[in-house]
Amino acid sequence: AIFKHIDVSGDGQLTYPEFKAMLQTPSVKTWLSALELEIHDLEGLFEILADGDGLISPEDFTRGAVRIRGPAKSVDLVHLLAILKRMEQK
Repeated sequence: AIFKHIDVSGDGQLTYPEFKAMLQTPSVKTWLSALELEIHDLEGLFEILADGDGLISPEDFTRGAVRIRGPAKSVDLVHLLAILKRMEQK
């Protein structure tokens, strides 16, 4: 429901500009707060959620939000894991 609302282009994927705009909306801020998500690094968070392809699918969005729930330390750790995963794939 939230993903369809923030996917401005309607293509089923979030680009970085859509993602950045999404984080400014009151309903998303409330949703992130309810999930105890602290957002300090937009680009890092986008990289985590996009899973290396530069786009966020609804599945990436949901899975990523659950994985980074909690204090900022969790965000940092997940970001490092995402980088390592991409390095292993190369």
